[in-house]
Amino acid sequence: MSGSVMQTSLTNPLISVVIPVYNASDYLLSSIQSILNQSYNNLEILIADDASTDESWTKIQSLKDDRLKVFRNSINKGYLETCNFLFEQCTGDLITFQDADDISDLQRIEIQVNEFIRNQKLGICGTSVYRIDTEGRIIYEEKKTEKDNEIKARIAQSPQFCGATIMITKSVLKEVGGYRTYFNRIGSEDYDWSYRIVENNYSHNIDQPLYYYRQHSSALSKEIDVRKMISAKMVQYFGRQRREFGMDDLDNGAFEMIKQKESELTAPYIADRSLIYVEYASWFMYNRMYRSAIDAATKAVRSNIFSFRNIRTLAYCLRITLLNYVRTGRKDRI
Repeated sequence: MSGSVMQTSLTNPLISVVIPVYNASDYLLSSIQSILNQSYNNLEILIADDASTDESWTKIQSLKDDRLKVFRNSINKGYLETCNFLFEQCTGDLITFQDADDISDLQRIEIQVNEFIRNQKLGICGTSVYRIDTEGRIIYEEKKTEKDNEIKARIAQSPQFCGATIMITKSVLKEVGGYRTYFNRIGSEDYDWSYRIVENNYSHNIDQPLYYYRQHSSALSKEIDVRKMISAKMVQYFGRQRREFGMDDLDNGAFEMIKQKESELTAPYIADRSLIYVEYASWFMYNRMYRSAIDAATKAVRSNIFSFRNIRTLAYCLRITLLNYVRTGRKDRI
């Protein structure tokens, strides 16, 4: 582990907060205010509107604070490219995020900064989170693995950070760079990014829920890019390559090899499109998004009505949803 020791003021490091925005008008001001009102105030807050079609840009312009640096894309570039642009604008000793529809605990940044001050070897730090609904009600607390050795052991199987809570040193950003464009608009860019950081840097998650991650009901499109279904598996594939060879296919520009692996991983979804909806239903159930899970499972049955797996998935979603309603008595949790 090479590690990136923080080279900065031990008493008052400047924190760059990256906030990409796209059509988040309903929650935007409360999200940004949760950063402006942080107990730690040595901040530069970098906001980029990604060509929103709602009132997001108007609301951003209404904010007045010397710590704000505001940008606007002339065309929609997506989350990944917008974040990479903001990374280039960062001048802070530490860099972190805020999603435009989420809320940070008012002590989040201070607590994370103190971890970096306490442990000068720390390269990446996240926190546990609360999952909340569209009304801001807590659904559940999502714990994150705390210790460096456990994070390193588990990241090959699944993401170990809530991406929006990640804080890194400027030396780590210089070492690893921004998100890799391969993942543009297919997801898992933060998984790939944190995976590569963890490989060579001391890692930690704070065992406090210091971030409120808002979950939205999702209406699934009939045409889902199958590459979205395999993006996390591609992260793991690249990780295995780096462990074995020190580099991966993206590092080597081996695009034909990447296409071959994509074809291998997407084949089951192309052969049976209902598998896409089954996996979405599973993900929604895990995150207690019951209505979305039932919707996805129903689409799976309609896509392949003769599949016992699909019928069993729908039955499971309906049963757990009903049990949740009986337990809580809350229709909003269905």
